[in-house]
Amino acid sequence: MILKAIIGLVIFILLIYVLKAFARANPKKILKFLKIIGIILLTILVFYLAGTGKFLAALGGITGIISLLVKWGILWKQLNALFNFKKSSEHGKEKLAEMSRREALEVLGLQESCSKDDVRFAHKKLIKGIHPDQGGSDWLAAKINHAKDILLGK
Repeated sequence: MILKAIIGLVIFILLIYVLKAFARANPKKILKFLKIIGIILLTILVFYLAGTGKFLAALGGITGIISLLVKWGILWKQLNALFNFKKSSEHGKEKLAEMSRREALEVLGLQESCSKDDVRFAHKKLIKGIHPDQGGSDWLAAKINHAKDILLGK
């Protein structure tokens, strides 16, 4: 009984440590880590099923599920989303290229008489909350970055 409590406490402490590490980590590193963990767990599951004699039954079930997902198109959409890291569309790029100085001022919430420091401060303030690494929109972050570039003459 005491051994189970100690094991539970150790697992709880490790879980807290891992969650804190995830909170500070780069999202790309987290994705890579989760893929590795998934492969390891899948390998363990295959060996477990092979050892208990249930591998062929599980394999039949898995192929049936995969065929249904392919038929419904769900698997293709998920795989495409998983491996497609290009999230910006051509339509969004065209709109960004057409931005005028007046529109850039509106995006950053600035007046015509603003200084370069005002532009940098407004950009930093806006991008902090909507950056894609913080769960924000890629398109909106690109629009704010483009507005800053126009106002700074880049």
